[in-house]
Amino acid sequence: MSSFKKFLISSRIFQFLFGLLFFLILSKTWLNHTSVNATTAFTELCLNQERLSEEAQYTVSILLEKARNADCEIVARHLAQLDKLDLSATEIKDLTPLSSFQKITELYIADNQIIDITPLSYLKRIEKLELSNNSISDISPLANMKKLETLWMWNNQVSSLKPLAKLKNLTHLYLPNNKIVNLRPIAFLKNLEAIIFDNNQITDISALSLLDKLIGVSLMKNKIEDISSLENLENLKVFIAPDNRINDLSPLEKLSQLNLLILDNNLVKDIRPLSNLLNLEKVHLSHNTIVDITPLSFLPKLSYIQLNNNRIKDTSSLKNLTQVTHLNIANNPLNYLNCPMETDSICRF
Repeated sequence: MSSFKKFLISSRIFQFLFGLLFFLILSKTWLNHTSVNATTAFTELCLNQERLSEEAQYTVSILLEKARNADCEIVARHLAQLDKLDLSATEIKDLTPLSSFQKITELYIADNQIIDITPLSYLKRIEKLELSNNSISDISPLANMKKLETLWMWNNQVSSLKPLAKLKNLTHLYLPNNKIVNLRPIAFLKNLEAIIFDNNQITDISALSLLDKLIGVSLMKNKIEDISSLENLENLKVFIAPDNRINDLSPLEKLSQLNLLILDNNLVKDIRPLSNLLNLEKVHLSHNTIVDITPLSFLPKLSYIQLNNNRIKDTSSLKNLTQVTHLNIANNPLNYLNCPMETDSICRF
């Protein structure tokens, strides 16, 4: 090999190694720069609190208290390195002092007095976010949290889910006790595994039809009549929807993984679609209009059965269910007050 070729190869290797080294240095510099920016930003806020609103000053004081240190620079360096921060139940209102801590991946700020979450729009690495029990209505600052996986927002004032429409990494979404009517914005969040939308104003759940990774769905206290959109959710193990207007259970008949079914206080009369759900262990069907409970006799894993306040006259079909530990058949027009189970204490009349 000529000396020129050797030189050329050596030069290319050198260029590659130099480029790699430069990239690593640049990456480290960028990360350090991010930390420095966060440190500087909080230090400035902390040292010049007189320029802040009273609410922001209070948040700074809580952060100092959490760090158990009154030195602004020391606390700033500490906070800049955090990937998890819990400020739940601290009565904070203003999130401005948190906006520079871009390394945070888990943020817990439940049980506070928060209305405006705009400062969170800068925290793009967040994977888990707990915002329950506040007074939040506008969630648009969450729209760019592309890494968000779990969102808790119990007991707020949220009415629109549109800001969540592009958060493809969401797996767990919990927004009970809000003002949600429309689920369409989450229709293409194909990684969702568990959702809770209890006590909202939902009538249409057709948006769930493509979410085939769903394992758990809770829709208690809404205005739902039609559950046909669930019929192809083959991974569904838990369906909770008491206090709705559901009467047709046929969409459930192929959901062979279903383990827990809670449909108290609906309009259910015919439970034949449940007869092939061999993995069903717990069924809650109180306060409906059920007469015939024979379909339950084909479910060998049933252990907990809630059937009070129906129109049941005969329970003898359940006598061969050996796993049952609880059977509530109170307030039914029974022909005989006999417990069909081996042990009378299992029954509640």
